[in-house]
Amino acid sequence: MTVFATGCSSNDDEPGKINRDLPFGRYSIKGNVSAADSGLPLEAEMRISIPTDPSGVKSIQTNKTEDDGKYYFSDETNVYEAFKVVCIPKDPAYDPDSVVVKLGYWLECFVGGMDPMYKGVAFHEVNFQLKRNDLPFGQYSIKGNVSAADSGEPLRAEMRIALPDNPSDVKSLQIQRSEMDGTYLFSDDTNVYEALKVVCIPEDRTYAPDSVVVTLKYEGDCYLPGITNPLDRGRAFHEVNFQLKNRKN
Repeated sequence: MTVFATGCSSNDDEPGKINRDLPFGRYSIKGNVSAADSGLPLEAEMRISIPTDPSGVKSIQTNKTEDDGKYYFSDETNVYEAFKVVCIPKDPAYDPDSVVVKLGYWLECFVGGMDPMYKGVAFHEVNFQLKRNDLPFGQYSIKGNVSAADSGEPLRAEMRIALPDNPSDVKSLQIQRSEMDGTYLFSDDTNVYEALKVVCIPEDRTYAPDSVVVTLKYEGDCYLPGITNPLDRGRAFHEVNFQLKNRKN
């Protein structure tokens, strides 16, 4: 069962107060917490804070994951540039993790009479795959670009990473949108994966989605006894570019 805190909900000094003379909006941050080695959901305490603040002292909100590992934060506040999302697992066999999210507020349309200081809603999904501290681990970085096969023009798309046998719409490890120039980048420090599936779903539905399974190859620096962690397998760098086909062709 999710427990929502009633912590500070604005940039103002008084908790729960929004300064209407400054830009304000609503943020919604959701995601799930799972074990990198097994994919099973993990129980964890979740916190959001200003990136420069220690979350254990000045959290804006805290809650706990549900039984299936999901969590959710939402509040109406003055506009923040970024949040740090912190995940602290109950099981000490797994390492905590944190991610800084740059908030992008989106206002679908402006209606007459609407407060001109209202900037809309910032929706973000942040999933955590926590690594065991007694199993091999490493960092993967997968980058690339998305373009139209018929014109070569860049395309905006929802990008997902999942284990090859998992449906990406149900159990994605990471989700993001490609940039305006079509580029994207995934990176995380997790337990070692043999392979990951990169899924590309274009916003322009005249183009067909696509996916590629990448076999990860970790390359580490030389092992130094007493200095280098023997479980560290190094870094896996891969580039996956998508040229999406037009459904009409």
